[in-house]
Amino acid sequence: MFSVLYQQTRKLLAFLSATMPASCVLCQAHNQGSLCFNCYESYFSKQINRCYQCGNPVMHLPAYLPCGTCQKHPPHFDATLVATDYAPPVDLLVQAFKFNANLALAPLFASLLYQVISTSYDTNLPKPDLLVAVPLGFDRLKKRGFNQALEIAKPLARKLNLPLKHSLVFKANETDMQSITPFKMRKKNIRNAFTILEKNKAFVYGKHIGIIDDVLTTGSTLDELANVFKRAGATRVTGFIFARTPP
Repeated sequence: MFSVLYQQTRKLLAFLSATMPASCVLCQAHNQGSLCFNCYESYFSKQINRCYQCGNPVMHLPAYLPCGTCQKHPPHFDATLVATDYAPPVDLLVQAFKFNANLALAPLFASLLYQVISTSYDTNLPKPDLLVAVPLGFDRLKKRGFNQALEIAKPLARKLNLPLKHSLVFKANETDMQSITPFKMRKKNIRNAFTILEKNKAFVYGKHIGIIDDVLTTGSTLDELANVFKRAGATRVTGFIFARTPP
């Protein structure tokens, strides 16, 4: 009896969620979904020309060539896909999600990122074998109560129909928050922070790894994590990032 009632209640809640008006997370206009058409068109529909490797905006560059910075200092990751720029008003959404625990935004971030990824697959970008979320250190995770990258990764993995290996790699060394660390110190701050257990290297060897995170700024965290995977035998690493901080 309880099981039947539970299932009926779930169906009712799903129906009400889909039919009752909501508010756009950006402009607060009444809307059927969490993001209205006007805000989607303004901030997410127009994909700008980006370096395929680091995701930074570029003016005129063939799709098969990395930008000058990536050519001069090649990162360990092979490609980066981003949904939008980390700029107003999108930055306020990320801050609400990350620092105010507005976890209801995670499925929206995953959906917007999925649209970019699925379009890129249509242009012959290789599909990863598995996904991982950038791990948090134990102290940071305990203080925040959740890993923002993992919250985005869960619905994204379901949309992409890819395995999510959330315990494949862990943060062995606590570091200062990258967001409050000076740009020139971020690479040093995150160096040797991540570790793959020997028993997990079999999942990495010969594989294309997709790394999910909420924001990419200098790329130091993504580069360090990609380096760990490459040393463990990964053949390719792609970053799937919700928002990219413009240079």
